[in-house]
Amino acid sequence: MKRFWLLALLMAGMLALPLGSSASAQDEGTSMDDINSALGSMSAHMNDIDKQLKLKFFGDVRLRYAFIAQSSSTAGTTIADQSLGRYRARFGAAMTSGDFTGKIRIATGSNNSPWSQNNTFDTGMVTPFLTIDTAQIDWKPSFANGMLLVTAGKMGNPLTKSVITWDPDIQPEGALIQFQKSDFTLRATYFELVNQAPVTINGVAQKWDFFMDNVQAEYDIKMDKDSLGIMVGYEYIPNTTLLAANGLGFGSTTVFTSGVTDPGGVYRDFNVVEGMLTFKSKLGDVPMKWTLHMTDNLNGMNLPIAGNVYSSTFTNQYAWLLGVDFGQNKEVGEFAAGVFAAQVDPNAQLPTLVDDDSGRTNTQYLSGYCSTLLDPGVTLKLTQWVNGKEYYALISTASKHNPEFRTYLDCIVNL
Repeated sequence: MKRFWLLALLMAGMLALPLGSSASAQDEGTSMDDINSALGSMSAHMNDIDKQLKLKFFGDVRLRYAFIAQSSSTAGTTIADQSLGRYRARFGAAMTSGDFTGKIRIATGSNNSPWSQNNTFDTGMVTPFLTIDTAQIDWKPSFANGMLLVTAGKMGNPLTKSVITWDPDIQPEGALIQFQKSDFTLRATYFELVNQAPVTINGVAQKWDFFMDNVQAEYDIKMDKDSLGIMVGYEYIPNTTLLAANGLGFGSTTVFTSGVTDPGGVYRDFNVVEGMLTFKSKLGDVPMKWTLHMTDNLNGMNLPIAGNVYSSTFTNQYAWLLGVDFGQNKEVGEFAAGVFAAQVDPNAQLPTLVDDDSGRTNTQYLSGYCSTLLDPGVTLKLTQWVNGKEYYALISTASKHNPEFRTYLDCIVNL
């Protein structure tokens, strides 16, 4: 309670400073230097709040113009162009006490959409959802000299990832244990997907706990002014056929045939191995980063098509990305840019986990971006996606359609 009243008094004092200075400027001809001095005092008071409450505030606001165009589907149905205004806002706080750090963040987005925090300007000015997207506790025991990290809760994604494996807006729920020493990192995670009520299968009520386990090992090799990062990982998701068949939000009937089981009635798991190489160098004074990311779902081939009929040639298991980034946005006026090509097969990853901007799984795409720093903390970014859907469903022949074009113009302000 003491901290609450302290915060209230400090906030009142902060507001009084600029208001008082503004009134003096009008009544007594106070100079802009005096006003700037008052604003500087406000910043000092903010630092006082941080020190008194031991809180660190963070967040961002993003405004987006999105244009999505596609000429037609395979069936010849006309798909209308979309021109959308969108926004995303996030605000959080963190406090460290000894070996523990607690973090909480609220964000815009729908309460039933795990992969996007965007809101579209089409709600008739109805108040949108505001959700808690981060609620985590980190433990860095002092006896481990900073080498051990344990995290639990709804957390920022700790995995090394790219758009072929995770949407950046997703905040997984579960636990992390990570060991890091010098240039080597080893992490293991347990993420909860769905813990549903019992379902009846073959006359027997069963309760299925849908979860994901990940293990990743990374090593960074220094080479003069360059560096090579190597990551290998493994992902395990059990009962994915049942997960999709029950429409629980993490699957799609275009990825799994609803209700079909493997021979012997065993529901198929995901066993995904992955590898990533990142090479950082400089072209003159321009920093560059090359990325190669590949995944293989060992259970992704020979999936059932219909009536327990299996295809011996239809594979859905691979995802890959090859791209390059160059430049940086550290100083006002600096530019950064990048381009990459990628493909995500229908069964390479659960659809709602993969990047929402690119259209998620079952996609081949080419993408590029350019960004610049307008002011400290203010970024303008233009991104272009060209998506080509490869398959519409689990069928033995390819079914392609015309490319889809997605253009995003973002203005991002970090709070």
